[in-house]
Amino acid sequence: MKIPGFSFWALVTALILYFLLHAIGMSEILAGAFAVLWYIIGVGAAYAISYFHHPRYEHELALAVVGPRPEGYCSVTFSNQGRTIYVRPGANLREAAVAQGVQVYYDINKYVNCFGLGHCGTCQFKADPRAPEAFSALTWQERFTLGDTAGKVRLACQTQVLGDCVIDNTVAQELGVVRHYSVINGALLGVFSLLMLGVIIWMGGDMIGLF
Repeated sequence: MKIPGFSFWALVTALILYFLLHAIGMSEILAGAFAVLWYIIGVGAAYAISYFHHPRYEHELALAVVGPRPEGYCSVTFSNQGRTIYVRPGANLREAAVAQGVQVYYDINKYVNCFGLGHCGTCQFKADPRAPEAFSALTWQERFTLGDTAGKVRLACQTQVLGDCVIDNTVAQELGVVRHYSVINGALLGVFSLLMLGVIIWMGGDMIGLF
């Protein structure tokens, strides 16, 4: 169910917060400011939940590659996307894929990732077992981030392309679906905790005469 743009529940809880703060002695202006802030955060949370509950994937399924392969380039085919990119030998796979419009990150991982540092593990892919020499050796970042799965899967941001190959990054898509709820819930919990901490500090300060 999609949440209305004004967010009914954000409005209700903002009104409750206003009357609660006003009841404990906070001025109308300050209580109103807290309520408005709560409402704005609530609307943003409602939009985020609605958006990521109905993810909008970019399906770019090209069955044929436009144009010939440039001389001296390697071809990397993403089997789950039906896309082929051309990469200079030794080039970084993540950078080449992003530059040519191929999905490396999915869902919320498009916005929450380590920008190619090898620490988040969101750009995973399964390498072509028929082309073991098509990629550079495992890096220490991959061994640290992937643990026991290092080698079975690779990180695009830590991989250099050395030859033609076919890969599958469905594992990254599955990881995006799994993580988007945990990231959103964690963010909402953090915001709520900060607001409650502010209310508690205000109440405590009011009791001892700081405010």
